[in-house]
Amino acid sequence: MSATRPIVAIVGRPNVGKSTLVNRIVGGRRAIVEEKPGVTRDRKEVEAEWQGFPFLLVDTGGWLPGGDSLDDKVSRQSERAMKDADATVAADSIALVGLLAMSRMFLALAAMDIGTAFGTLGARREMMIGFLAEPALLMVIFVAAMISQTTSLAAIAERLSGATLALYPSLAFTAVAFTLVLLAENARIPVDNPATHLELTMIHEATLLEYSARHLALMEWAAALKLFNYACIGFALFVPWGLALERQGPAGLLASAPILALKLAAAGAGLALVETVSAKLRVFRAPELLATAFLFAVLGMLVHLLLGA
Repeated sequence: MSATRPIVAIVGRPNVGKSTLVNRIVGGRRAIVEEKPGVTRDRKEVEAEWQGFPFLLVDTGGWLPGGDSLDDKVSRQSERAMKDADATVAADSIALVGLLAMSRMFLALAAMDIGTAFGTLGARREMMIGFLAEPALLMVIFVAAMISQTTSLAAIAERLSGATLALYPSLAFTAVAFTLVLLAENARIPVDNPATHLELTMIHEATLLEYSARHLALMEWAAALKLFNYACIGFALFVPWGLALERQGPAGLLASAPILALKLAAAGAGLALVETVSAKLRVFRAPELLATAFLFAVLGMLVHLLLGA
């Protein structure tokens, strides 16, 4: 930490608005803003104050590993800024949670658009599950972000994969929370049964009940992609070994493909086992399950804050 004031670094990919954010926080044009990417190449430190709290704000160039020699030098500067900073603003994973919430909103609108009671029922239940699951998912990401000192999912995965193999109790608690959120968000037992059409129990299926042909195919494809994305997020946070890093290029991507296939197979087997040995909960029991997930995530955060583990 700086001897005089804390250091906050703003890090991200080229041309995503880092310098604009710096100017907004400072309240003046201290950083150059252009539509052309790559204008900011070196770190720029400015004194800032927010709600009476002074700090040192660091603007960085675009973080783009795997580029040419100049891009690599700029990326090294950004990584050095992250290392020296007391806090890093890189909201990739938080934006991802918002993107998942947006997809749920459009699914609920599509369910209500058909104008039937089943569609409205499914939309309301889907939004209820999302409303309860999102805080737990954010807490899971916050724990991993505090351990890695960044909210960028790629940077979190890279730092955890390069860390010494050890058991983090905080990550163990959050892994349980993430598993419960995954089951709830992807309409799996014990929260929902994707194979049922009983109107008193179905949640996700109620949103699809009146759709057919290509529209139904697109919705089922979206659900499969959502489950795949959740699984990959879990791999990045809790099983980060074997991931392809950007600096490794296409060769690293090809080498990691078999490992990803093995992880997906293991996750699929685990999901099948959970659904085999579990009974579906009543709808009004789902909030209790997601509250438990949130408490596990909070426990993980407290363990990290109090014990540093």
